[in-house]
Amino acid sequence: MNGEPAPMTREEQRSDHAGVFGTIVGILAVLACLVPTARAPLEARTGSRLLPRGVEAVRLRVFGAGAPLEGVRVVPQDGAAFFTDARGAVDVPAQTHIEITSPGWATTRVTTLEPGAGQQIVLQPALLVAGRVSDGTGTPIAGAQVEVRTSGHDPITAATVTDVSGNFRLDSLGPNAAQLIVTADAFGTESRAVESESRGTMALVLSPAATIGGVVYTARGEPAAEARVRLVGSGVWPAEIRVTDPEGRYRFADIPPGIYEVHATRGREISPPVTGITLDTGASTFVPLRMLRGERLTGMVRSAGGPIEDAEVRVVGGGVTLDPVVERSGSDGRFTFVALLPSDAPADALLDRVLLVRATGFVDQEVRVTRDDLVIVLERSAVIRGVVVDERERPVSGASIQWLAEGVRPSRAPSGGDINLGVTAGPVPPIPIGVGVEVLPVGFGDAVSGADGSFLLEGLDPGTGRLHATHPELAPAESPTFALAAAQTVTGIRLVLPDGALIEGRVVDARGFGVGSIPVEIASDRERLPRSTMAAEDGTFAFGGALGTVTLTARPFGAPAAREVLLVRSGERHEVRIVLATDLVELRGRVVDERGFPIPSANLRVEGLRARAPLERVGDSERDGTFVFSSLPAPPYALFVDHPDYALVEERVDSVDAEVLVTLRRGGELVGTVVDDWRSVPLTGARVVLTTPSDELETRTDGSGTYRFDRLPLRRYAVRAEADGRLAVAAEVVLDRALVRVPALRVGAAGGLDVEVVGALGYPAPNARVLVDGESRGVTDASGHARLGEIPPGVHEVAAVHADAGEASAGQTRVDADGITSVRIVLPQRIPVGAETPASTSAAEREGVAVHVAREGEAVVIDYVVTGSRAARAGLRAGDEVLRVDGEAILSAGQARAALRGPPGGSVRLEIRRGGQTIRRSVPREAHVLPPSEP
Repeated sequence: MNGEPAPMTREEQRSDHAGVFGTIVGILAVLACLVPTARAPLEARTGSRLLPRGVEAVRLRVFGAGAPLEGVRVVPQDGAAFFTDARGAVDVPAQTHIEITSPGWATTRVTTLEPGAGQQIVLQPALLVAGRVSDGTGTPIAGAQVEVRTSGHDPITAATVTDVSGNFRLDSLGPNAAQLIVTADAFGTESRAVESESRGTMALVLSPAATIGGVVYTARGEPAAEARVRLVGSGVWPAEIRVTDPEGRYRFADIPPGIYEVHATRGREISPPVTGITLDTGASTFVPLRMLRGERLTGMVRSAGGPIEDAEVRVVGGGVTLDPVVERSGSDGRFTFVALLPSDAPADALLDRVLLVRATGFVDQEVRVTRDDLVIVLERSAVIRGVVVDERERPVSGASIQWLAEGVRPSRAPSGGDINLGVTAGPVPPIPIGVGVEVLPVGFGDAVSGADGSFLLEGLDPGTGRLHATHPELAPAESPTFALAAAQTVTGIRLVLPDGALIEGRVVDARGFGVGSIPVEIASDRERLPRSTMAAEDGTFAFGGALGTVTLTARPFGAPAAREVLLVRSGERHEVRIVLATDLVELRGRVVDERGFPIPSANLRVEGLRARAPLERVGDSERDGTFVFSSLPAPPYALFVDHPDYALVEERVDSVDAEVLVTLRRGGELVGTVVDDWRSVPLTGARVVLTTPSDELETRTDGSGTYRFDRLPLRRYAVRAEADGRLAVAAEVVLDRALVRVPALRVGAAGGLDVEVVGALGYPAPNARVLVDGESRGVTDASGHARLGEIPPGVHEVAAVHADAGEASAGQTRVDADGITSVRIVLPQRIPVGAETPASTSAAEREGVAVHVAREGEAVVIDYVVTGSRAARAGLRAGDEVLRVDGEAILSAGQARAALRGPPGGSVRLEIRRGGQTIRRSVPREAHVLPPSEP
């Protein structure tokens, strides 16, 4: 073979190559064992990135529909993305905000993450919003900007543009999507509320935009170059600004049709605003502006601790009606408005100047401008932090939380701390004692819970109040009443929303066929405000989170409403049909005087008396006295007829078979005086009540102590008076002619007591019973105060009893015939920590009919009537069975309580049963206090 080795076979070649490769791999393995791997020991790998050296991490786990989500994009503030693993876990930097996105799930933001323990995030299914944008002719608009803004403390905006067919689609929106805004060149802006039920295609039509232009002139009548012109109105908010050219000209294009206001400023000059500018589609409007020499306004914003920097000072009057003028305070707390409308500006342009002052950490304040160089003192605000969960302790996203303020404001502030509301753990912070100042309710703060259920309420006015939380799919929850002090931060709040019941219903006609596109409203004794939805094309609708006595009302356009009342419990499912009235009738009639002559322009009001067919219509009689009300459900009705020259008439209408004849009669007038029996002088401002068979009328005495009631039907009346908690003996009077004078109503002598009750450590003693001469006369509110009226002049023994803090007496206390005597009682024991008075048993002042109702067997009865109240004077008694309130059948005590609540000044029509007899009364609502034993 010539001494040469034989050629290798293919198998031998493979074996030889494998041996070489094996040798190389072995050498590399040995080297790897000998050389340590270079790595940074303080860095951590997470997702597709490494956290920087020294950065603390927090472990997130992201879930959706009860399962971990893999591949979810998590973006911290630095903009570099992380992704969750198969367990839904990811490590992200602590002390930063993050945004979480994943297809099919709502984009979610999470506030600052604390290092240490991990955190669980539950994503909500994405809300689909899709639609088509076109002009008035149906032509699609391509390239239109579509934007959806969310509500809440940390709003999220999603945006897209329409395609060549005008179509758009957004599929990463959360349940708090609030507003959809569409804009396009040469078209006006279209805005649409986004409902949680939004699905499929939304049709949006843009109208051709309008134009506003003009010339701005100086105070000397010359064109004003570089003047700033502001436009604001129904389609432009916030204001748009244009700067005039050298000839003083300005122009706003692409303005949606609507109503607008425009004004200009330059240096010390300002123009009166031109208001009520109506722009039609495609219109071009010329608006000249003439400026005046403005007035200067200066001031300082400060607190008890010194000047406040960066406070916002907003002029909400002074001629700029829609677009407030805003300045900010400097480091010394001072602010300056260079040009406000002068006092000699046109009368229709100049309004009272009112400043709205805001600063972070302080309570907003409105100040009426009375002079230059104002000093505005702000009070430190309170803050509430908490979380909303459901019955299974899962965080609730998108819940609306409100602070409902009421009661007495504490005068000093603690340093903060947790508070025990009976719904979470934690101590009650010490609230120092001071003299409380009685204030009216000042409104509420509100917030929306985030993805982790947390919420933050800031800028709250110190005082007492409670938290109220709602969610479209859960029943509402409310905390007990508690007090907030200035600068206090309350943490650890936990509000639990019950599941409630699911109500599935359908709106049908008399034949049982579904009727679509009908607004349906749900109201409950557990909810402060009604919710509403639109029935689908087949008439179906659904509400989640219903609880208690629920009233469902369908309100078809141009037709009578229909109503159903249900009693529902948590976890139940109810099906309901709301039947619309289709056999509608007409109510025809005529209004005449006593001689039979027609009375034109009489005001008429028709109210339905059937609980399932709520109705209220108004109208006027024609020149021949006739009137017609069409499209009414079947009677009975209550018909009210009023004319300034005649007495008011109320009639019950049980049939529409014949024309209703209403006869108005010339009324009479009752005139009298109220006198202080202690001093024998007329009383100014005394309250005088006139009782009729069906209602009560009320007035006040003038400076001479005189009162009058006119246009009264001729009949017998009862007249009574009260002043400063003192009552006069009622007078019976017969009105049988045009004018009758009532004998003087003499108000008996009495004084008042302002009693403050505290524990041994000086903290307020809520729910303490106050006794005068051994008789229980009242109960202290959440701030430990009780105000007592109708105390006879003289010396009295005043004492207080508290279930936990014992009993004490203030000793002999003199009460004068006029004025209020202040008393402070210190109990021997301390008030227990956490002893807050629940809202349901608080002795704080309530508003509504002054009774308490409860269920006895199958009936709802009045079991307590406040002594001396208007309800008592209207004849209500304990034991009366409540049948109807304002025509609505009563099914539960909770429903009755909700119907009887309301602000003073109004009345309710109450139908009760007593001893087998049905009695109807009109009972006024009033401020009152129920004993703490009455829930």
